[in-house]
Amino acid sequence: MDIKPTYGRFTVYASQYCKLDSNVISGGGTDETETIQSILNMALVWGSLHLIVDGAALVHGIYVHSNTTIECLNADCGFYLADGSDDCIVRNAEISMTEITTKNICFCGGTYNINGEHQAMCPPEEKAEPAGYGCSEMLVGMRFFGVDGFRMEHVTIENQRRYALMMGNWKNVIFDDIHMPLTKLIPETNQDGLHFHAPGENLRITNAYGNDGDDFIAINTDEGDQKSSISGVVIDGVYLYHACQGIRLLCADGGTLEKVSIRNVFGSVKSFGFFINPWFTKHHTSGKFRNISIENVHLKQYEHLYQYTNPCLFNIGGDIENLVLRNVSAESPDVDFQALQFDKGVPWDGYPTRIKNMTVDGLSITDGGKNPGEKKWITFSRDIDIESMTIRNVSADACGKSDALIHIAEEVNIGELNLSGIRAEGFSDCVKGESTNVNMTDIKIG
Repeated sequence: MDIKPTYGRFTVYASQYCKLDSNVISGGGTDETETIQSILNMALVWGSLHLIVDGAALVHGIYVHSNTTIECLNADCGFYLADGSDDCIVRNAEISMTEITTKNICFCGGTYNINGEHQAMCPPEEKAEPAGYGCSEMLVGMRFFGVDGFRMEHVTIENQRRYALMMGNWKNVIFDDIHMPLTKLIPETNQDGLHFHAPGENLRITNAYGNDGDDFIAINTDEGDQKSSISGVVIDGVYLYHACQGIRLLCADGGTLEKVSIRNVFGSVKSFGFFINPWFTKHHTSGKFRNISIENVHLKQYEHLYQYTNPCLFNIGGDIENLVLRNVSAESPDVDFQALQFDKGVPWDGYPTRIKNMTVDGLSITDGGKNPGEKKWITFSRDIDIESMTIRNVSADACGKSDALIHIAEEVNIGELNLSGIRAEGFSDCVKGESTNVNMTDIKIG
């Protein structure tokens, strides 16, 4: 097919060559994969390409090259993945975990419907890229490995089969105004949202909202080569529509996850707000969590799903150098809910937790006046060693009467625990258990 620009040197309107008689919600229409791909391949000929999608195209998987922009005019324009495609709806042409192969990619506007109900859980072997990595065996909606200079804005990713988007080996990545409604939840299929593997550097996510079947956002070093690192992450503005869980930070073995700022997270979750720990590991060791700040988090939890551990606002474990939580709140009627759960990594293969310095400044917890059972809202359990921890400005309001707000197990060693400005209703004591050095000031227990 002889493709010529519709406007200027590099711009092509899809309707000039495609029927665009599909629908981004219900699918159907003419499969335009070959024609769309022919247009996208012009980036190799012209050096740049701007594809404007002014309708809805049925495809069975397309790929993009460097210097490509795909712009959809509105949310009713975009792409629908055909039944049985068992592939990404879009990926970069040259997948690589070892080198940057693709630069300057932009997606602006539109809906990308993965049609997950009609896709397999895993792609065929020849489509499992990058080869040799466990993460490649999952069928994901969008896959980008080996990219530098990536932007996605005002985009809806709908009905993923597994992860909505997976990215590894990346630099200089921006997501803004990303909607992931997941209107067709398929139980026990790991319908994650945005998933980022190491190595990675300089990521910004703003205004992401929607639902999920597992993690809404996952930033981790332990599903790729388990030795690379991620540095420089800003997440600002997340709204969860009763998601299974919120944001997961994972780091195991040789990797480091550092310089992470997360703020303004709202909505509700079924099980967890945040998981910060090692998860997948070959050598039974934690990676290094360094300089992580999380602030302005306000979540409700109910309808707990995952039974391997308690529902919680934060599950924290691993090798942590510096972690700050500021102005966070949780509401949960579940008697097993824990706002801060310090643990020995994952329950089936735990690793020692070592925290050098951690500060919690501003924590509000309530059960909403429901279920007056025994509440343990801050717990330190199993193999934990903490140099210095400060917890201040806490408001806890539980119905009924519980033993203590803070529980410290015998296997826990805390060099210095500073507690101040704590108001706790519905508890008999502030702390149960021992620590080497506990400093308490301005404590009111009711």
